[in-house]
Amino acid sequence: GRPAADRGRVQPVRSGVVPVAALVRALARLGLDAGRQAALRAHYPGFSPARLMGQAVTDCVFRAPMLRMAALRKATGAAPTWTAEFRWPSPVVLDAPLRAAHCLDMPFMFQKPALDSARFVLGPEAPQGLADRMHGAVAAFVRGEDPGWAPWEQSGRTRVWDWPQPGETSDLSAVAAVWEGAAPGDGRV
Repeated sequence: GRPAADRGRVQPVRSGVVPVAALVRALARLGLDAGRQAALRAHYPGFSPARLMGQAVTDCVFRAPMLRMAALRKATGAAPTWTAEFRWPSPVVLDAPLRAAHCLDMPFMFQKPALDSARFVLGPEAPQGLADRMHGAVAAFVRGEDPGWAPWEQSGRTRVWDWPQPGETSDLSAVAAVWEGAAPGDGRV
């Protein structure tokens, strides 16, 4: 699979430089005490402070809420819930490498990665095959059909969209454990 930083990340720091003390304060504002911060670092070994901060914001804003919602739906006996994660890394570099930035999946979902407006963030050779598979799965789901992967279970497994291996799954249980019960503070990062 792709490195964790290539998973739908947000980049809150343009310069790419975050002092460690600033990282510790920002992670605390996101609700992570020292133990949770250590677990986060262990889950993303080798990340610079800037890259870890970007991943922490991504996890806090997108991944952890998705996992909490899926767990809640499972616990209450709601209809099955499917989760997915987009990991195809754009080769485009704006202020920094985009990787699999938030909303980068939309041109693929609508089967339009070759549009000029999409090529700006996807580059000239975005894989049409990935768009075809994603669009097909989403269309099947909307029609009430099987999207091609199992619903979410407590194991934390989720569907991964990447190319050329668009069918793998990823275990997000460690991410869920880091953020379980975390209480973000005033939200200033």
